[in-house]
Amino acid sequence: TIEATENALYGTFNVDIRCRDKENNDDEENKQFISLTINVNENAEVSIVVADEESNEGSVDIGGETTYQIKVRNDGNRQDTINLESSLNNWEASFSDNSVTVDAFSSQIVTLTIEAEDGVDYGESDDLKITGTSQNDGNAQGTLDLTTYVRVYYGIELTPTSTNVAGQPGDTVIFNFKILNKWSDSINYEIVKVDMYQGTPDNTV
Repeated sequence: TIEATENALYGTFNVDIRCRDKENNDDEENKQFISLTINVNENAEVSIVVADEESNEGSVDIGGETTYQIKVRNDGNRQDTINLESSLNNWEASFSDNSVTVDAFSSQIVTLTIEAEDGVDYGESDDLKITGTSQNDGNAQGTLDLTTYVRVYYGIELTPTSTNVAGQPGDTVIFNFKILNKWSDSINYEIVKVDMYQGTPDNTV
């Protein structure tokens, strides 16, 4: 039995098998060679993520532009050219390259530039979907959703990554939050716990 690994490349490969009589010391007279051919089928897969594990939410000034570094990965086993397109967006968006040729199991970085319109207001946002389509197989696609906010003066967005956490009485439970700075400069922020209650508003903790 011969099994191809998960990262086996597309193509034709030869396997040579040698057989010999272990009881006979004359290898030249008793050995036999068999050549087998194995064809690894093509597998096309595409995935798209923001490079360096950065957030898929960004910010931009009114009438300004912002960029995202997009990692386009060829998860297939053959070199592929991947076409990129954007949709759902109202603001102007452009790629540094509309198509990239990527080796099997490799990736390439593409810059996406988004330009906000002059008539937008602070706090508005624009959604954009990136679709990468394999030229080897048009059914193989990867997508990525991005949201770009118009920066807000000293504005932040606080979003819990989970809203329900369970624990036994006396346990310490942890809530994690994602904080998005909607302004163009660095800001200092403080998170303050307000009173919460257990069962009745009089039983605060």
